[in-house]
Amino acid sequence: MKRKMIGAAAAYMSGLFFASFFISPGGLCMLLAAVIGLSLAIKKRLISSGDIIMLAVAFTIAVGVITFVDNRSSQKVKQLSGAECGFSGEITDISRYSGKYASYVLKGRAEGVNVKVSFYTSDLHGSYGDIITIDSCTLKPPENSAVFNYVNWQKSRHIFLEITSAKGITLERRCARPLKNALADLRDKTSQRFCDTLGTEAGGFLSGMVFGKKGGIDDSDRLSLYRSGIGHILAVSGLHVSIVAGLLMWIMRIAGAGRTVSFLAADLLMLMLIALANYPVSALRAAIMMNLIFGAWLFRRIPDRLTSLAAAALIICLCDPYAVYNAGFMLSLSGTFGIAVFAPFMAGNIENRILSALAVGFWTMLAVMPVSILYFSEVSIISPLTNILLVPMCTAAMCAGLVSMLSMGYLDAVLYPAGLLIRAVLKITEKLSERQVFITGFDSKLRLTAVCLGGAVVLVYLFTKSRKAVFCTITAAAIAFCTCSQMHMIRIRRDFSVAVTGDERKCAAVMICGNSTIVADLSGNRKAADFAADHLAQAGITDVDMVILTRNVNSQLAVYKQAFSGIRTGIWVEYGFVSGKTFKSGNISVTVSDSELTVSCGGEEITFTTDKKGAVTVKSSGTVIENAPGNCLIPGSDGTLTIRRL
Repeated sequence: MKRKMIGAAAAYMSGLFFASFFISPGGLCMLLAAVIGLSLAIKKRLISSGDIIMLAVAFTIAVGVITFVDNRSSQKVKQLSGAECGFSGEITDISRYSGKYASYVLKGRAEGVNVKVSFYTSDLHGSYGDIITIDSCTLKPPENSAVFNYVNWQKSRHIFLEITSAKGITLERRCARPLKNALADLRDKTSQRFCDTLGTEAGGFLSGMVFGKKGGIDDSDRLSLYRSGIGHILAVSGLHVSIVAGLLMWIMRIAGAGRTVSFLAADLLMLMLIALANYPVSALRAAIMMNLIFGAWLFRRIPDRLTSLAAAALIICLCDPYAVYNAGFMLSLSGTFGIAVFAPFMAGNIENRILSALAVGFWTMLAVMPVSILYFSEVSIISPLTNILLVPMCTAAMCAGLVSMLSMGYLDAVLYPAGLLIRAVLKITEKLSERQVFITGFDSKLRLTAVCLGGAVVLVYLFTKSRKAVFCTITAAAIAFCTCSQMHMIRIRRDFSVAVTGDERKCAAVMICGNSTIVADLSGNRKAADFAADHLAQAGITDVDMVILTRNVNSQLAVYKQAFSGIRTGIWVEYGFVSGKTFKSGNISVTVSDSELTVSCGGEEITFTTDKKGAVTVKSSGTVIENAPGNCLIPGSDGTLTIRRL
């Protein structure tokens, strides 16, 4: 039964990935892993002909389900993309931001088609169930940003269209979702009470841990947490669910409650926590898995963690095939596999608790690393240590926040020690982030390499159960990946190159020659900083010698300093487009003149020309122009290149 559940889950998720990405690297990797695993199992006679039929059926069903859902969704997008029409829909989700803005998810009809859309606008102070009516608007598909795969994130929420150019907006209050609105009010009031008691910084962090709300956390603090390897504490996930359920089960056991009562009480508390966090998929996975494990305990059976994990993944993907697009879900699966299955197997029987905890943290980090590289440009290398030292502090603060919330504010005294712990964690992570304790520099090929190597390790683990074989595979995979990463870095720094990031109106240039790096903002658009920072991260560059700002200098200075918060920056040049200024770093020379910026190095010369509207064109005397990821340089008849964002 265990083998069949794991096999069905693997086949179904492989089918989802393959059909979702079709012939893309992600889909082919999952299909290749499934084929190799099945071949090994057949060769070792681990499965019967009935098992093979079951796997084939599971894979076929997955492909059929996701293909059907994709086709239905793509038809709606094709029919409505670019349509100018009116729209009326019910509010199903709300995200509020600073500056009195909000993003609403609306479920309604446009041009006679039922569709779910996102709508970013000034905060209308709407509630769940209210109706927003728009007299005229334009519908368009979402687009990826410089540093975030926005399309896949929206797809995981079943959103394929966005509302733009909205006119004639009205809100009709209906009070149709009383329970959901009550939970949202409790979440907002509790978060505000945290901030009033502890201050904005510590209160926002506590709200992030308790409710998964990251809007109140400063960007630099969030970056420090992720670079220190404990950013997962901001997502309501398996850690939160297991802590809450475990504490309640322990209290119920002390109180002498029976198994059934304890199980039901833990289930009720888990559901409340998930509802307060607005049903994150990682927490749902944890709740399903905890129910399976507690159910085995209730009926006096021995639970199997790998089978429970496979069953939880299968249930979620059967209900929502687009869950495979959710980074939180994939990280949750890999992290749970690491901490519950892979790490105990590799750590063995280490008697010393400290050494055992370090070993479990290390192997869990390795289990999560391929998926982290797939979704992010940076990976912390000290996460085992920080998880051991800092997560208990965060857990204690989170428990204090839960006590404050459940007591409706009557026990707010517990927040003061929680505030001390949070400030200590933020201070430590800030210092660690400054020490560059993270790995960076993963382009698309390196990410694909990491996923393939990680899949090879998992297959060796599943089909050999040999600690020695797995250790040798991990060692070989690490050597191969480090070699590829170093070759990537050497290639980038070997010759003079200029990467054009963004598009013609949101453009920045990243110039690299040896150990010298210069970034020049060309268009004065706020998005240009994000494009440049993303390219530097993928190139593995954490030191920039000079940043040249040419337009909207005062506002761009603040934007770039925020975007470059994790990058050591030398000189900030704020001259703008003035005549005859030349700046040098190493062999790179940059001359700024009226509406032009000329870069030269080793006989190569590139000229960027900006018109009055901020559109940038490029002219090169050589072949050193590089396309940043997601860009396209379109040649013109006059020898210039126009930048487009794909």
